[in-house]
Amino acid sequence: MHKITMRLLPSIAVTDFRATEYAISFSCGRDGRIAINANEIVSIYDGTSFQYFHYNKSNIIPLNDYVGHHRIYVNEDYIYIKDWYKLMVININEERFEQHLDSLFKSYGVKGALVNFFVDEAGNYWMLTDDDVLLYRAYASGMAQDRAIVDEVWI
Repeated sequence: MHKITMRLLPSIAVTDFRATEYAISFSCGRDGRIAINANEIVSIYDGTSFQYFHYNKSNIIPLNDYVGHHRIYVNEDYIYIKDWYKLMVININEERFEQHLDSLFKSYGVKGALVNFFVDEAGNYWMLTDDDVLLYRAYASGMAQDRAIVDEVWI
């Protein structure tokens, strides 16, 4: 992810946001698009217009160990939105919520139920499963490695 400063944002009219929305977090993808996480909606700004993705219960995978606030992780293919006890994934290339999250995370090497998920600054994935296995997937190689949890993990 890239650091965003207000200089990167052109003037955005107040009418671009709905009255019930407020920005919770911003994140910038490598392609320059900006993801704005608001109340129950993710807006993606491409420099000229917004595209809106409303939260939907069918697009959520439970994260039983995550009790933190909104987090957005962005790579070339996906936007991962993590919030209290849940994770949602937007497929950037297809511009839609990912519908088959279990299959997606199985392709990352997850065998148990996912209970927490984190992407570090290098783009590496860290996934904790319900059987206390910490799975690390290197961004560059796509290789997955299992790590047994000795004590509690805070992600």
